[in-house]
Amino acid sequence: MGISPDSISSHQKFREKHGLAFPLLSDPDHEAAESYGVYKEKNMYGKKRMGIERSTFLIDEQGVLKKIFRKVRVNGHAEEVLRRSRISRISELEPRPPGRGQPASTGSPAYSTKKIRI
Repeated sequence: MGISPDSISSHQKFREKHGLAFPLLSDPDHEAAESYGVYKEKNMYGKKRMGIERSTFLIDEQGVLKKIFRKVRVNGHAEEVLRRSRISRISELEPRPPGRGQPASTGSPAYSTKKIRI
């Protein structure tokens, strides 16, 4: 899943545009970002502001944190996460039809963290 402070509607548009097969959570109050330690002071062009440090947390099926990737750069990152998680084919990340271990979707897979606790 992905989490950012962006709105649910922007997540829906982003998922559609990029054909993502996983849910995106909206965290407008930075509750999840703060609990994961990624809402930090940033310095851009001499101006300090609070923002999200792009990070990836690899968590297994039992909820055990396996790896943290900090200050993530887009190029090559997905491949590195896949390698670390021992997923050999990207197609394994595609959604499965209902009845094969995954509930049927009842709407957009973009949610608010107010509804889903991490």
